[in-house]
Amino acid sequence: MQLPDAGQECDLQRRVNFIEDPEEKREALNILMRHYSSREFVYSDPAVKNVKIWEIPIDSVTAKEYAVPHTK
Repeated sequence: MQLPDAGQECDLQRRVNFIEDPEEKREALNILMRHYSSREFVYSDPAVKNVKIWEIPIDSVTAKEYAVPHTK
């Protein structure tokens, strides 16, 4: 999913699921860290325990675009 640009808005309504399983937390942390570094990370058990991971499943998205210049 792509976030809206300037001149666009998006409306999402969904509940948050808290991920408690340590292996699922590690997987989510790895996905996030790949955006910042190509190296592999190792997370200690206490570090994983203290991290909160939220999953936001999205069933539907509505969006609109406004104040966008028209092209000929």
